[in-house]
Order: sequence, then C-alpha cells, then structure tokens
Amino acid sequence: MSEIEEEEEEGSASAITGSRSFDLPDELLQVLPSDPFEQLDVARKITSIALSTRVSALESESSDLRELLAEKEKEFEELQSHVESLEASLSDAFHKLSLADGEKVRPDPVFDFICSVLTRFIFTDFDLIIFFQENLIRENASLSNTVKRLQRDVSKVILTLFQI
Repeated sequence: MSEIEEEEEEGSASAITGSRSFDLPDELLQVLPSDPFEQLDVARKITSIALSTRVSALESESSDLRELLAEKEKEFEELQSHVESLEASLSDAFHKLSLADGEKVRPDPVFDFICSVLTRFIFTDFDLIIFFQENLIRENASLSNTVKRLQRDVSKVILTLFQI
C-alpha cells in the first residue's frame, strides 16, 4: 500500500473509531465521510431535513386546528343565534302572560297546561343551549391558545432553520 492509502485508511479508521462512541450502525459508519468538515456538512443537511419535516408537520397541524376552530366558531354563532331566538320567544311569551295577567283574563285549564309545558320546554332548551355555549367558549379559547402556540413554535423552527 502507498503512504496516501495508509493515511486515508488511518483517517477513516480514526473517524470510525471516534464515531463508535456514539453507537452508530456500521452501515452508517461505512458511508460517513472521514473528513470532520464533511461530516459536519452531512449533519447540517440531516438537521435541515429534520427541521423542514417538523415545520411541515407543525404547519399541517396548525392548519387542521384553524379549520377546527372555524367550525367551532360557526357552531358557536349558530347556537348564539338560537339562544337569541329563544330569548325573543321567551320575552314574547312573558309579555303575553303579563298582558293576560293585567287584564285578569283567566285562560281555560287546557291553555294553562299547554303554557306550563311550553314554558318548561323553553327553559330546558334554553339551559341546554347555555351549557353548549359555555362549552364552545371554553373549546374556542383552548383552540385559540393551541393555534397561537403552534404558530409560535413554527416561527421558532423557521428562525432556527434560517440561522443554519
């Protein structure tokens, strides 16, 4: 063997020996360049690929969460509209009741029974809507916080990627 081949073999052997302390697979050690600067360049490229993959995953998750947030906001608006409708109906019913009470007109027992059933139904429905509204508000706040956190993480990863 020539001196150059022996030096290359020694350099390769030292790179491999130095790398064994990191428990790298033999297949990786065989293709790993012996020059430390080339090794750093390979490591930089691998890091860039990993960061790019992570950024893509975070952006996808962020997009999914934005869609979910939009859906929840739409549901919230629909329920809020329903609540407003029920409040208007309740107000109208109370107004009619106060008019009937003010005139001291006594409705027949069947009408009285129907009114009491409808009032209980309206209050039950109203309570359920308030419950759903409160849950949606909590979910909306939680999703907003998650989206903000993901946007912050994506920004950090992008900054890190451009600093490499």
